[in-house]
Amino acid sequence: MFDVAAFFSYLNREWTKGIEVGMVKRNRELITIKGAVLF
Repeated sequence: MFDVAAFFSYLNREWTKGIEVGMVKRNRELITIKGAVLF
């Protein structure tokens, strides 16, 4: 039988990880842009 709960917890974990990685990337880009503006 397909374990829906396990699948959703897995999806949620991967999605959260993806968001965290995306935030870090975006923050790095923003920092780079701010740095370019400052210097």
